[in-house]
Amino acid sequence: CSPTSSAPSCSPTCSPTTLTPTSSSPTTANPSESPHASISDSPSMTPTSQQPSHNPVTSVPSRSPSLNPTPTPSASPGTTSPVSLGEPTQIANAQYLSDFSGAMLTFTKDTTAPESLNCQILFINLGDFGQNPTCTWPERKKLQVLFGQGWNATKIKIHGDVIRDFAQNQFAIRERTVQIPLPSSSSPYLVVSAVLSGASTIGTCDDITLDATASTGTAGRPFKSVLWFRRSNSSSSSS
Repeated sequence: CSPTSSAPSCSPTCSPTTLTPTSSSPTTANPSESPHASISDSPSMTPTSQQPSHNPVTSVPSRSPSLNPTPTPSASPGTTSPVSLGEPTQIANAQYLSDFSGAMLTFTKDTTAPESLNCQILFINLGDFGQNPTCTWPERKKLQVLFGQGWNATKIKIHGDVIRDFAQNQFAIRERTVQIPLPSSSSPYLVVSAVLSGASTIGTCDDITLDATASTGTAGRPFKSVLWFRRSNSSSSSS
């Protein structure tokens, strides 16, 4: 069965020339799964870069502050003078109306003049204004309060953060109390004048009914006390 020539036969030999492998055991039991024979269990003790760069290679600023922030602000700010918003609006004065039917508040500046706000929202001492007072704005600087029956207001207490500056709407008038000064005693509304009305003629046994509601001098309020007396007229009583 051995070949007779050195040239390969067209068909394989009946038996291989080497019956057993030359090596009884391979040099490598399993193929390596990594490029290195051994891998270190921990990183190197000394990094390749000693210090980070203080100058970034890109023009985009970092998201964290610089390593050395400025300890103090600049001596010369970018704005040479602050922007002045002016003084907030205040109540300049309060005074009674000429007929004492109410009071007028005057402000130092134009206000938002909130027509939708009623007297209850505007004033703290609403009970001093009588029954069902009303509030109107004749102009942006003036707030008029018309008193109701039974008023006894000598001062006005206004709620804060309700009326605002018209030009600078963020400025709200603070809570404040203002006195309403009394006018001169010579005012015709402070001079008492009794006015009686009744029947011009009556019978001998008829009752006398007199009406004094037209009397003036109460400054829009009811009389605190009333004393009536009859003065005899000798010429009339003898007739």
